[in-house]
Amino acid sequence: MSRGLIPLAPHLYFDDNDPQERKFGQQVGKEWMRCVSEVWVVGDRISSGMEEELKLARLWSIPIKKVKFHNEQEKLYPDRNTVEQLRKEYSAGCRVKLLKMDDIQAPPIGTEGTVVHVDDTGSICVRWDTGSGLNVIYGVDRCVKI
Repeated sequence: MSRGLIPLAPHLYFDDNDPQERKFGQQVGKEWMRCVSEVWVVGDRISSGMEEELKLARLWSIPIKKVKFHNEQEKLYPDRNTVEQLRKEYSAGCRVKLLKMDDIQAPPIGTEGTVVHVDDTGSICVRWDTGSGLNVIYGVDRCVKI
């Protein structure tokens, strides 16, 4: 903000667990593309939604800037092969039990839920039996198949 820039990350505003909301969030991201003067790609992971936005940026000749942050957070994101392995192990519909979640709003340890999908960052998106929709974050939280 101090540079006169405003970061936009549409995926933070919508529920990735809800297919309709995810689709709407992707549409909003594409609409925002009409208003930007450049696109920043932060880190090395490119999600499918980001790839669509990058295609639009190229089509509309919007400059794309790659930004590399050197911090501990980057180490948390798995490579594509790991994400694919997680998707096979935690397929949609399988049941899981929460072992650890680093969030003040986390369901109680031992809560069970149903996997919705694994997103491009390796997070396991779960509909917990308590009604919560908090994801199991790769490298931070833990769950086990039951």
